[in-house]
Amino acid sequence: MLSGSVKVTIGGKTVIDGDRSFSRFQFGPETYPLSGQVPLTAGKAVPITVEYSTVSAQGPGYFGPELHLGWQPTSLIPAAVEAAKKADVAIVYVNQSTGEGMDRDSYDLPGDQNQLIDAVATANPRTVVVLNTPGAVLMPWLSKVQGVLQAWYPGVATGTGPASVLFGDADPGGRLPVSFPASNSQRPVGSSPASYPGTNGTVTYDEDVFVGYQYLRKAGRTPLFPFGYGLSYTTFSRDAVALLPLSGDPASVRLTVKNTGSRAGTDVTQVSAGPLPGSVPTPDRRLVGYAKTTLAAGDSKTITIAIPKRSLSYWDSAADAWVTPKGAVPIYVGSSVSDAKLAGTLSTG
Repeated sequence: MLSGSVKVTIGGKTVIDGDRSFSRFQFGPETYPLSGQVPLTAGKAVPITVEYSTVSAQGPGYFGPELHLGWQPTSLIPAAVEAAKKADVAIVYVNQSTGEGMDRDSYDLPGDQNQLIDAVATANPRTVVVLNTPGAVLMPWLSKVQGVLQAWYPGVATGTGPASVLFGDADPGGRLPVSFPASNSQRPVGSSPASYPGTNGTVTYDEDVFVGYQYLRKAGRTPLFPFGYGLSYTTFSRDAVALLPLSGDPASVRLTVKNTGSRAGTDVTQVSAGPLPGSVPTPDRRLVGYAKTTLAAGDSKTITIAIPKRSLSYWDSAADAWVTPKGAVPIYVGSSVSDAKLAGTLSTG
């Protein structure tokens, strides 16, 4: 952990190269370490070089200069593999710290956690992974595990919350608020020095309004999991969509949702709008409304989802006002931004 910038080279390979503006959380004992890994051969000595500056790219350290160099001498993966072999089901919790001054330059899980999941899943095909992470991560082991639960940071419910879902006592009714990329090359920020960490103190953002999942769609990149994705322990169907014209504010979508599975569950129906009419570039798909519906097995319910006028508008910087162009706007209804089993057209004129 450090307050400043550091580069650690082991056996000629750079394993750490980054900075921190502070080494520990401002209001508690938690530390924000920089970490890396490198394979070593038993009995073979290698040189270690540490280059340290008391000033990080973000300025002087918040708590002053500080540097500690530590390592894990023995891998814990073999013990986890042996435990997984004896278990009916293996559950692997993986973690990633986050906080101020901790911008991520990669979607990889830190340390050897990917190797841990891969080894445990090889030993026990009934492996479930729980992600205790601040955002999207890559999953090179996805095809080898039976399930993935994104827990985010559940706080005091770190144990009870995921346990309720894993044991089936609660239905996983949440949906992804971000897209999970399929590779590090899909990220818009950090793909060039101009965007991160910037050039001569200037950071350039050139995505325009096409950020997040809209950037991926515009770039023609298929994520691992799209914005809004999520599974339930049951299944749902949707039909009878009615689009109510924008004669007032808001417009709305009306449809029937049915639980077609064998147990109670929660559906999240999402409404996305296509490009707005006119010459101003707008995303081809963006969330404009949603409804969360809990249903018993076999039950159905007719729901109405509002579409605020602002969601069908763009900001005109010259007029210094929101503009709702007149014309037809494609509307998509489904389980995520990539799902469009139901579609229609809403008139804004």
